[in-house]
Parts: sequence; structure tokens; C-alpha cells
Amino acid sequence: MIGVSANGQFLDKAWYSNYGIGVTEVVAPGGDSFFQGNSDGSSSILGAVLSAYPRRFALIEGGILDPAGGPLAAYAFLEGTSMAAPHVTGVAALIISRFGPMEPGRLQAVINRTADSVACPANPFLFPEAPRPSGDPQECQGGKGNNSFYGHGQVNAFEAMQVKDSKKDSSGKQYSTKLNSLVN
Repeated sequence: MIGVSANGQFLDKAWYSNYGIGVTEVVAPGGDSFFQGNSDGSSSILGAVLSAYPRRFALIEGGILDPAGGPLAAYAFLEGTSMAAPHVTGVAALIISRFGPMEPGRLQAVINRTADSVACPANPFLFPEAPRPSGDPQECQGGKGNNSFYGHGQVNAFEAMQVKDSKKDSSGKQYSTKLNSLVN
């Protein structure tokens, strides 16, 4: 399992996204139209992620239908960690397609190691219109390489495809992605 937090178009943690050391391993685009919609700070669909959506709901909720007139294609602007997690899943699928089946810990290590580090924002990280239930501010802990908001950083598909050198997976075993074999 890979813990994923979401960020918006300005790369800040999305207001709704969970966080914590040991909870968040990477961050991926999840949208945040409330705080990261428009550059002037107003809310907008610009901060959301365009996603496939069931046609029957898209028609009711103002989604976008396939401009080519396709019978089943429909899209909607959505946000959530449910938008961020598929980004990470897609990178995992790319890694497996390139290097073949591998242990989950090894796959997780490649994703974590190739993520772009993101530093903590200034603390406290406040969302006055959407406070935590306790009313406490959200605070980022850790450094640029691993912290409670962004984990190891922004997932990076391109970097994941460039892995060539021998590394160690999360269990400490050395492997070579070039040869796609575990080495004791």
C-alpha cells in the first residue's frame, strides 16, 4: 500500500487531503478548486482534475460529454485523493510494464525514490474556511526529502522510467532495474 496525499494546481497540499509522517509517501495531483482554483484566490473548476465520469451523472451534474459524440464518454471536474491515487497507480503500471513484475516493496521503493522532493510550506498551514475538526492548524513535519504533507515528493512518471542503477528495495535487498533481477 502506498499512502498518497493530494495537491492542487499551485502544488500546495489540498485542503481536504490527509497527511502525517508514516501516512503520506508521495503526493499527486488531486485538485483543490477551493483554495487553488484561480490565481486571484477565487474558487474555480480550474483547480480540479478532469476525470472520466459516468455519463448518466455527467448529464445531470453538468459534466462534459465527448465532443466527438461518443456514446459513452463523459467527463467531470472532480477533486480528491480519489483523483490523486490513480496518478500513482498509473506510474506503478508504467514501472511494471517497463521492468516486469516485482515485489510490492520494490515497486514502492522505485516510486518513492523517483518522486520530486517538495519542502514543507510555512507553518502553520492554515485553511481558515475549512479548519480541522479540532480547530488546530495543520502543521507539516519533516524535511524536503520526506515530510508529513508530501512524503517523498511529487510522483514523477518520467523519472520512474529512467531508473537504471542498482538500488536497494524497502526490504534491503539489492536489485538492478536494468537486469530486472533481485541480487542477494
